[in-house]
Amino acid sequence: MPGPGEMTAKALICEYAEAIGTKLYVCGGNVTDIAVVGEPPYPVHVALAVVLQIPWHATDQQHELHVELIFDGPRPRRVPINYRPQDHLPEGERGMIRTAFHFGRPAELPPGSDLVMPVVFPLYGKPLDDVGPYYFSFWLDGIEVDRVSFRVRPVEMEMVTAGQ
Repeated sequence: MPGPGEMTAKALICEYAEAIGTKLYVCGGNVTDIAVVGEPPYPVHVALAVVLQIPWHATDQQHELHVELIFDGPRPRRVPINYRPQDHLPEGERGMIRTAFHFGRPAELPPGSDLVMPVVFPLYGKPLDDVGPYYFSFWLDGIEVDRVSFRVRPVEMEMVTAGQ
């Protein structure tokens, strides 16, 4: 996890999120339990709402944000969340969301001020093959800065007929 003066991230799993300017709009925040019905793969509908805090000295530079999904059950493994061709990447880096960003330093901002940048990753309909524990891991410039976990659990659907 990051030390003092390093970039940080605070993430939240939610039903819907939108980033506008420096604000983050969240609906159905703090998803930690996802009930699924039927057979796998189970479609999961979530969004990742992330607020990056960028120290003054880290502005006006190129940075990389990586997001990975890990199934944390009996056989932990990365679950692909990016299906774009990634043959150019080492095997250990495939399946992650990878994005580069450059956060400019506003001229009117006092030296030493931290800046915030909200980011949203919609993952609506993401198929998951297993029930059990998962977590999203967030990496800034190669340093893990946050984790958020959730559990997928099966539920039984009861058939209700009219007139009962």
